[in-house]
Amino acid sequence: RMSMTVRGLDSKGKQVWRHKTRKYPATELDMVECVVRKQKVYIFAGSKLTVLRKTDGKKLWTLNNISSAGYALTFDKSDNLYVTGYYEDIIFKISRNGRILWKTDISKTGNYWPNNLRVSGKKLIIPYGTSTNPPYNSRNHRVILSTKTGKIISYR
Repeated sequence: RMSMTVRGLDSKGKQVWRHKTRKYPATELDMVECVVRKQKVYIFAGSKLTVLRKTDGKKLWTLNNISSAGYALTFDKSDNLYVTGYYEDIIFKISRNGRILWKTDISKTGNYWPNNLRVSGKKLIIPYGTSTNPPYNSRNHRVILSTKTGKIISYR
């Protein structure tokens, strides 16, 4: 089983707060992941995203039904979060306050196994490791979305 315990420590290394996820069965993909960005701790557990304040562990917000495992994510300069899963067809843009700004279904692109998401100007660029389109196992597949609307600009 997989679970995660996240601890906040003070400058002397003393534990200030603690957050423990529930246990998940072991699978091919990670069911839990933790990302620290500025003063926030993002904890992905199953399809749930919990965001805590780094200094005291206070829960700031929670979202359910986000990507279920194998999280691929990035942030933009305004601290909006872009996230999807390795076998997921939905890309989310989530504000720094926990509001879903858009979600886009990319199933028509035939791509899966995203990696190294990045924001470049007004575009979210998502390289994919595999595609149902030829050549099947090439790293030449990618989807580009508008960061403003989530609309697919191009894909291959």
